[in-house]
Amino acid sequence: MDSVTYKPKQKRSEANLKKIVDAIMKLVEDKYFEQISIIDITTEAQLSTGAFYRRFKSKEAALPVIYEQFQIQLRDWLTEKSKEWQKMELSELVYDMTEGIFRFVDSKKGVFRTIYLNARLHSDLLQPQTLEQRINDFKFLASFYTRFIPEQTPHYEESVRFAIFTLVNNAIEKCVYPEITPASGCPQNFEESITATSEMLAAYLTNKLAQ
Repeated sequence: MDSVTYKPKQKRSEANLKKIVDAIMKLVEDKYFEQISIIDITTEAQLSTGAFYRRFKSKEAALPVIYEQFQIQLRDWLTEKSKEWQKMELSELVYDMTEGIFRFVDSKKGVFRTIYLNARLHSDLLQPQTLEQRINDFKFLASFYTRFIPEQTPHYEESVRFAIFTLVNNAIEKCVYPEITPASGCPQNFEESITATSEMLAAYLTNKLAQ
């Protein structure tokens, strides 16, 4: 009898967890995480507050699961884009990757904002592998440029990783915090920022290859 009743409970528990995570990820599209209450989350998820507290002791305790779900979405997107990036020449690759990352960040800016801030405020709540995953994502993006590296090109791999850092940082600042510095000091709009960033990075990488 126990085995018969346990399985539905487990399924319901997993379904409730998904509802909570989906609710938070939807709510942060329009509100700061700090402004969202447990009632907001349970109302959006159509669950009782008891169902929430059976999974998490606070909304901050849900952050590792939010990061995990975001990581899945990011890896799915990178996997899909990688099929195209493998076939591109340098200038096309730089522009397409720049545009893709800008648009991906813009589509997930609420989640990015939550991660960006709470990774600093609640670092004790993050899973140990989170930082390693971010580093691996940077390495994965940089790997598409390795085929352009002639033998014995000095420090080109480090230059590529710096270019990826600059790209991601520009996208986060422009998409997530466009109204405050440093993004507010940039005269380009969203579309112009994509073009300007890709042109800057293409020139930088081409120059490094020529050295």
